[in-house]
Amino acid sequence: MTPEERALKFQREQEERKARIAKAKKGMLDSQIKAIENYHNNMRHILSDVEEMNDLWLSQIRDMSKAWYEIGREFDLDNSSFWEWQNKQDGQ
Repeated sequence: MTPEERALKFQREQEERKARIAKAKKGMLDSQIKAIENYHNNMRHILSDVEEMNDLWLSQIRDMSKAWYEIGREFDLDNSSFWEWQNKQDGQ
């Protein structure tokens, strides 16, 4: 298939998809369409906020982890993971 044929096929598929969506929307109430659009816009804002927080959290987690290991090294503390760690104060 040539690039031109692929482009035409893609264009035809997109037109068919848009036609199916338009047909489905005709069967919906205006309030249903508005609710879907409202939901979609709210999710856009939520996802944007989560992505921003994720970037912040990842850098903070990295910094906390680095500081934890540095303190452990500097003060010769047990740097084993939480699951391997045994609390000597509990007699374990």
